[in-house]
Amino acid sequence: MVAPTIPEGYIPLCRGVLKRATRSASTTSESFDYPIGDQVLADQVAFAAQLTRDVGQPISKPIDISITSGSIDTPMTHNSHGTDEGYKKVEYEKEAVAQELEGHVYFDENFGKTAFVGKVASNEKIQEFLLSCDLYDSVACRWRDVPENPSRESELYDPFAAILTDIVGHFYPSSEGDHSEPTSRVVIDTHNVNLKHHLGIMDGGRVGKTSPDATIQGAGRNFPPLSARDPRLLYRAAYLRCATPLEIKLDTKTDYMSNLVQVGVYARQCFMVQGNRFFVYSMIITEKHAQLYVFDRSGVYHSRNFDIHKQAVDFVRFILGVSSTDDTVIGFTRTSTGKESAGSWKSSTKKASSKNTTYKTKSFSTVGPFAAVGHAAG
Repeated sequence: MVAPTIPEGYIPLCRGVLKRATRSASTTSESFDYPIGDQVLADQVAFAAQLTRDVGQPISKPIDISITSGSIDTPMTHNSHGTDEGYKKVEYEKEAVAQELEGHVYFDENFGKTAFVGKVASNEKIQEFLLSCDLYDSVACRWRDVPENPSRESELYDPFAAILTDIVGHFYPSSEGDHSEPTSRVVIDTHNVNLKHHLGIMDGGRVGKTSPDATIQGAGRNFPPLSARDPRLLYRAAYLRCATPLEIKLDTKTDYMSNLVQVGVYARQCFMVQGNRFFVYSMIITEKHAQLYVFDRSGVYHSRNFDIHKQAVDFVRFILGVSSTDDTVIGFTRTSTGKESAGSWKSSTKKASSKNTTYKTKSFSTVGPFAAVGHAAG
């Protein structure tokens, strides 16, 4: 058995396709020995194992998917700053993501119960925060400024921007006052911001534009360096600095697979421009519910919907997890550092040795989702 063929035009992030054994039981798969010349796949095997421990045992059968057109509220479209061609290219990418995810979508009943436990603040600390938070009514058990029956998605942007900012600011203080440590995570309302979207060398390196409703931006060794002359650089939204993309919806307008594909496009872009990214979290948040997703190079896990008001502790825990200042929690390798070169951000991975090592992995007969996504050209 030989390794799957990488589609022409793509730059693989690593020379192999990982498939966790827990997922392969219900799927036609084969084992193969894949020679590795550096530490990249070894690191990814370790991260896959870590992620499996985090999310628990998945269901035995992947979920069948279909995408309903016209059900996505937040635009991945052209506008006054875009072109019809750019719009079409991103639409093509949505179709590609839907195809890549087919047969690789997994609902995990325990995901929401175990995600980030022991990696972020304890439930007790979160409860203390909620009791003191002006944005949460601990008697009524609801977020005060989130409308109960909004008629437009836009009514939710400001309330959630305030909530997310308050959570991140409380648990991950920036130290901006004494400058002892740099700000490492900020929440940005990006629903009306066009983030440049590289579509890959298969498409000639063209650039589209997408607008996640909110992004958690990051600074540190896995993100482009900040300029002392421009301290606001962290607040300029870009996928290179995106720790986690978030999507806000009306509860009545959610569509399971259309929404999943939409955040999948955002995650795919993070993979494309962040070469040392092994998995990407995202969330769909409505005025009533939230759902957690984690995309890796072999598919996507997701939690069930949960009540953000009555289960506010879980909601805060998820926000703390997807905005964690520990880069390994949000999917970066421990051993990678970045170097700025020719105006672009390149990642370099430390090599343990130059000797070829063979690892036994599981693989589908075709390349898994996001497995062949690498740096965009240019």
